[in-house]
Amino acid sequence: MAAEISDRPITPAQVKAVHVALHRLGIEDADYRAMLKDWNVSTCKDLTRRQASDLIARLGRPLANPPGSRPKPAAKRRISNPAETPPAEDGDGVIRLATNAQRNLIHGLAGEIAWESEDGFRRWLARSLGLDRVRTRDDATRAIQGLKGLKAHGHAKEELE
Repeated sequence: MAAEISDRPITPAQVKAVHVALHRLGIEDADYRAMLKDWNVSTCKDLTRRQASDLIARLGRPLANPPGSRPKPAAKRRISNPAETPPAEDGDGVIRLATNAQRNLIHGLAGEIAWESEDGFRRWLARSLGLDRVRTRDDATRAIQGLKGLKAHGHAKEELE
């Protein structure tokens, strides 16, 4: 009988996604190796598919893209209904700040994630999105999509308990 998909070895696309995320985030090799110790391996090639997915999610790769594909540049991403929330900057150079609805949604989603530390959301925001806080509508959209991705990949409080 074939092994469960989650027990199978990491795919080449996942290996590539890990290394692209490491490069994009500027993570040092020593820090990367320390992360791998969570799974008692020294190289990502020794991970299972599920472990690799967890690592990729931790690194903050946009989850809407399949492993190995290139993430879209953040500045070009738009939400599904632009009429609902205009982009952060129109052609006129005006920066659109995050709306209260977006901030409330971020706060609610962040409260549903089982963070590893008290400042987990702040650290995730910095590590995954390169932000010290959410300012613009594009920042908010990226944070919302990332938090939804974390929930979808089993990081919600109720799923971990």
